[in-house]
Amino acid sequence: MTMLSPADPSIAVVVTSVVDTEPDVSILVGPEKGRFAFGIRTMERTGTRMDESGFVSGIVDDAPAMARMAVQEFGLAAVDESTPRDMLPDLMQKIADDAADVDWAKWEFTRIEVDGVGFALRVRQMAPGFVAIADLGRFVVTMRGRELPEDRRFTLKRQVSAPGPNWPID
Repeated sequence: MTMLSPADPSIAVVVTSVVDTEPDVSILVGPEKGRFAFGIRTMERTGTRMDESGFVSGIVDDAPAMARMAVQEFGLAAVDESTPRDMLPDLMQKIADDAADVDWAKWEFTRIEVDGVGFALRVRQMAPGFVAIADLGRFVVTMRGRELPEDRRFTLKRQVSAPGPNWPID
């Protein structure tokens, strides 16, 4: 499977999810860094498809939809088993409200390098961290975490096997 990951092969990467119906891979970069690790979701553009029953599917890849997705992923990553159940409805509403607020004045561009080519990474600082989106042509990506990595060299050539019978990967 193809995924965006750091160009430095010594940086640990853990696959956290794979969506079988679309080429959609999520990874955690630097899991040994604990709270300083960051996530990358790589989605391949496959076009808008229709199956035999008339179901239409495809990757949502316009910038506002990608921004909403990144903010939503960031918010949901903070929800875990320690979150009190009575707080979940308000927390879910806050995540939805934050995701709906696509104010481009809150986003800045920075440069990332992917296999030697410079691409624009659109970044929004959020408490306590960041979200980012990028259009890489054949792929679109979201990122989220505590700190945007200083080394912004990435590759799409790092390959991992699809998860086997011991899924999830530790």
